[in-house]
Amino acid sequence: MPLQRSRGNVISATEGVYFPMANISMHRVTCVVTRTVLETLAGRILSIDEFLDTFRVFRRDIEVVASVVYDQKHVNAPRTLAIGLKELNKAIRQGVIS
Repeated sequence: MPLQRSRGNVISATEGVYFPMANISMHRVTCVVTRTVLETLAGRILSIDEFLDTFRVFRRDIEVVASVVYDQKHVNAPRTLAIGLKELNKAIRQGVIS
């Protein structure tokens, strides 16, 4: 897994949750998991206040998907890496997460 959890703020916004990760060179990569993904994982419509709790519940899977997307897209810091429904569904189809 080329990305790993990094220290830094996890921020809830209207579009989703921003969270830090780092590549093996310890360069920070800012990631965002979209509202749609959070709601899909939760199985229901969420308020913005519920984003962080949902993120925490599914953080491990979200980080795995972020790492796979990073591998596939070869994102360079300081770009923001987005994890949307397309990326989530692809990871599920490939058996990366269940």
